[in-house]
Amino acid sequence: MNEEFEKYILHDCDTGADDAIAVMMLLSHSHRVKAVALTCVGGNTKLNDVVMNNLRLLKLYNMLDKVPVYKGCGGPILPVIPVAQVCHIHGSDGMGDVPSMEPAASDDLLQNLQEEHAVNAIIRISKEYNGKLSIIATGPLTNLAMAVRLDPELPSRLKEIFIMGGTRLGKGNTTPAAEFNFHFDPEGAHMTLSSYAKKCAVHLIDYEVTLDYAVSWPWFHHWLSDNKNKKTKFAKAILETLRAYCEVKETKEWERGMSLCDAYAMAILLNSAVGLEPKQLGVAVELSGFFSRGSLVVDHFNRKNNFSPVTFYEGIDLDLYKKLLIDTFL
Repeated sequence: MNEEFEKYILHDCDTGADDAIAVMMLLSHSHRVKAVALTCVGGNTKLNDVVMNNLRLLKLYNMLDKVPVYKGCGGPILPVIPVAQVCHIHGSDGMGDVPSMEPAASDDLLQNLQEEHAVNAIIRISKEYNGKLSIIATGPLTNLAMAVRLDPELPSRLKEIFIMGGTRLGKGNTTPAAEFNFHFDPEGAHMTLSSYAKKCAVHLIDYEVTLDYAVSWPWFHHWLSDNKNKKTKFAKAILETLRAYCEVKETKEWERGMSLCDAYAMAILLNSAVGLEPKQLGVAVELSGFFSRGSLVVDHFNRKNNFSPVTFYEGIDLDLYKKLLIDTFL
């Protein structure tokens, strides 16, 4: 750690299309923040696809030798019910089913995968960057939950953690009440929030705030069509399945534009001014409900209870967010 950076970031992700844009956003700012690792978790797609997707992104940025990739947990801690399938949104491989798009998916890339398990890597890296490490989790929270079970002091070594997940108002995208990441592994979400939030700063970017600040389709069309560099072409290709899904989805939320949920979380981590009106509230995860399992319970009146304190954001500065996207695409 001879070179000083503004932040040292470990990204725990289930790399589908929106995670991919978040990873690209992180790598695009390597001049001021250090991506110390990408840890993979099953979620948007199968774990092996998550690994391949992250390796392709690193090759796109010529950073295979700079950012290690670790393979973690492939499924939820307690597989009570079948997990939701989202291949119709992200493609069967999680990144738009364009494996030949350069950089192409190739077994040769797997030689860059680290042998250490992601859970062990998270613990080790937290010790190496004691007090400096920022973790951003944009997939199910299984890896982080298992890490804190193995090392209960892990949260006290972190600077902060950013999580994309949950619904503040109960508008679920997987069930009527639950957001995908939390519904995929409710126990992982519960263990993470209850263990980390009382020992380090936890920022929660919920699903609903991303819907409220969608970016218009014409804006994406302009920036993904008018530029012909390799990053733009790659981003356009992997987002095509998501775009097609949104086009046929008959909801007013999608009519507003594209909400790349994970990219909002990364944007706020990279520039805190992107997140507007931060507000701390207590939260818990429902584990027992038949209709509400995996939903986020928010104490909007901050009663005195054992809920975990997290910071929400009431809004997004779209101009700053779009600037980060432009920097990512160009």
